[in-house]
Amino acid sequence: MAHLNSSSSEIVTKLQALVEHDKAQLAREIHDELGGYLIAASMDVTVLKQRFASRDEDSQQKFTRVSSMLNAAVDMMRRVTEELHPTLLDNVGLFAALRWQMKHMCSRSKIICTEHFPEAEPRLSAAASIALFRIGQEALVVAEDQVAVTTVDLSVTVNPDCLSMRVSTDGVTAKPARDSRGSVALSFVRHRLQAMGGAVTIEHPAGGGMSLTAHVDMARLGCQ
Repeated sequence: MAHLNSSSSEIVTKLQALVEHDKAQLAREIHDELGGYLIAASMDVTVLKQRFASRDEDSQQKFTRVSSMLNAAVDMMRRVTEELHPTLLDNVGLFAALRWQMKHMCSRSKIICTEHFPEAEPRLSAAASIALFRIGQEALVVAEDQVAVTTVDLSVTVNPDCLSMRVSTDGVTAKPARDSRGSVALSFVRHRLQAMGGAVTIEHPAGGGMSLTAHVDMARLGCQ
């Protein structure tokens, strides 16, 4: 894949920032407005159930079903808003958001996960935090798409000059298949890192699996 020149890199960075801004705004609107409607409806159903459900078994079953569907809708709304823009990223930090993303992926895919993070998290700019989260998110997609993968390890190291994020897996030693989810995710990782002046290295050990490492200079992360 061709490297981005400085002009293209700047355009990509601005487009990514605009997309993330729109995602965050949409997540807030869904959480505040749709969430408010669903919770209010759930509370009203609970009151009506107490008043009328005891009259007959059929009414009780219908109220129970409606309550269950509303609770499921609230859970789905929360998952959607977290996918659009993780609240953990704003409220707790990058490492917590990456842990949540990894736990969610491994629970869904039944993959054994391990993680290694520094005790102290650097104070990153908002733009750097979401960019690094997306890089980690897409790197995990690459790992999940690895053939015969059963284990994934996510490690972050920080030194005065560089932040590195490594995702390692077992499985088959092979590059992601062309146009697969892993291949598309890897393209996203490369684009984001190029826009940040970073780089990605991929290794396929002889014993199997894959190791993807993203490197970004601390000077590009707006540390406070």
